[in-house]
Amino acid sequence: MGKTAEAAMVKKFRPDVGVVATGATLFSPEIPGLKEARAVQWLDILEGRVEAGDRVVLIGGGLVGCETADFLAEKGKKVTVTNILPEMASGMGPALRGPLLKRLSARGVSLLTCVTYHEITPRGVVLTTQEGEKKTIEADTVVLAAGGICERKLYEEIRSIVSETYLAGDCVEMRTLRDAVTEGYRVGLAI
Repeated sequence: MGKTAEAAMVKKFRPDVGVVATGATLFSPEIPGLKEARAVQWLDILEGRVEAGDRVVLIGGGLVGCETADFLAEKGKKVTVTNILPEMASGMGPALRGPLLKRLSARGVSLLTCVTYHEITPRGVVLTTQEGEKKTIEADTVVLAAGGICERKLYEEIRSIVSETYLAGDCVEMRTLRDAVTEGYRVGLAI
């Protein structure tokens, strides 16, 4: 409706039920040199607001990081996905995860798990590998795919105003579109 929902507006409207689906803000990890490197978020890449260079390092190897890597590798970019966790594309079902990881391998994408980040320099991302080797992964573009922070401020403000208030979507937890639609459906049934 072209208006930002605020607690005062909700109070004035006096709804019987509230459904808050305020999403999440993209997370930027605390890595020295990250701001100076002008790292970009995955969403800027996928929505075409930023064009990646030829050598790309993704920070974050979950579903979003791996799908962004797939997108970039298909465009002929040399891509390395780095992840602090021991597994890539965790949270994906096996029917989708297996084929995605095979595509990444076929396209020459490097997958590094259990890394420790040290800094980002003009040359690339300095990290320690799972094997304990400190190295620099050269990059002209660093893409952040490190998750998000659930935006629940409005929910916290209105839940005392509206006795029946529900959360739906990424403000609960960052997940897939399918999860959000299912959650919205369940909230609709509860109402």
